[in-house]
Amino acid sequence: MLDLSEVHTFIVDECDQLMGRPELRHQVHVSFLKTPAKKQSMFFSATFTEQSKQICEKYLRDPFTVIVDEQKLTLHGLEQLYAEIKSENVFDAKMQALEKILDDNKEIIQCVIFVKNPSSAEKIANRLNMKLFPTVSITSREDTKQRLSKFEAFKNFEQRILVSTNVMSRGIDIADVNFVVNFDMPENAQTYLHRVGRAGRFETKGTAISFVGSPEDVEVLNDIQRRFEVSIKLFSL
Repeated sequence: MLDLSEVHTFIVDECDQLMGRPELRHQVHVSFLKTPAKKQSMFFSATFTEQSKQICEKYLRDPFTVIVDEQKLTLHGLEQLYAEIKSENVFDAKMQALEKILDDNKEIIQCVIFVKNPSSAEKIANRLNMKLFPTVSITSREDTKQRLSKFEAFKNFEQRILVSTNVMSRGIDIADVNFVVNFDMPENAQTYLHRVGRAGRFETKGTAISFVGSPEDVEVLNDIQRRFEVSIKLFSL
């Protein structure tokens, strides 16, 4: 077991998420107190809220802060597109669009598809596997051991397509992921940035396509473009 009394450097990644949720913040706080008072502490995230920033600063003495302009956060080499979904049966229309995209884009190496809930992730994975697209789903319904096993299968290229909720929108660093699909639009611009950031990593090129099927989706899309000063172009299905 790790002896925290020997820790000289204390690093918290994705700290807006960890410090923004009371149960996770408590775990960080307990660990922090068990480490020596004299240590180097570093807190990182691609997205900060003002609240999470203030909380993090309470753990730092004379902090040196590096803030990157939000407009520069969208990844270089990442093509960002959106597809309009117009149908009374939105789910089936999205599935048809998704299957067409996966069929037509031969340059896809590995793809991550993001959805809003575990049921959709499992349903989409089953449908894609029936169409012979090698797919695995990872959701919060599974325990850590199950999620890690599926993630390793995806990372080792045993599966080419991963369907997941926001549980996998952070911390996935796989060089072969070059395609992201927002089957369901994220709830805000911050989540969008973390999701699409799964593609185009390690100085590679990537593509992110977001399905827009409601006025609420349009609002999020417009907010993303305003906040990050990025032009997300229409993708013709």
